[in-house]
Amino acid sequence: MQETDLAQILTSEYVFFGGKRVSRRDSAGNLYFYLNDQLGTTRQIAQSDGTPCYDADFLPYGGEQNVYANSCSQNYKFTGKERDAETGLDYFGARYYASNIGPLQFA
Repeated sequence: MQETDLAQILTSEYVFFGGKRVSRRDSAGNLYFYLNDQLGTTRQIAQSDGTPCYDADFLPYGGEQNVYANSCSQNYKFTGKERDAETGLDYFGARYYASNIGPLQFA
């Protein structure tokens, strides 16, 4: 899968294996590897030399709890869904999900 900007210039190229995102190459040729948990949440991203550039813990509904490293861009977070940088919402195809709210409870 490829991502482009508004001018149709390639920004990232992703590799999938078994339907899961495993690596990304950016426009500068840098290679990153995704390390996901059992839900598909991106917990770590490692550079081609093995150095982690993203490392985070997540709350049960997708909010980031602890971010230990964040030196590379990362838009795919909770269950591997894309998080919109402007709204902070996760895109699940048919709807957007607010991970910072969690489940709604009614009295």
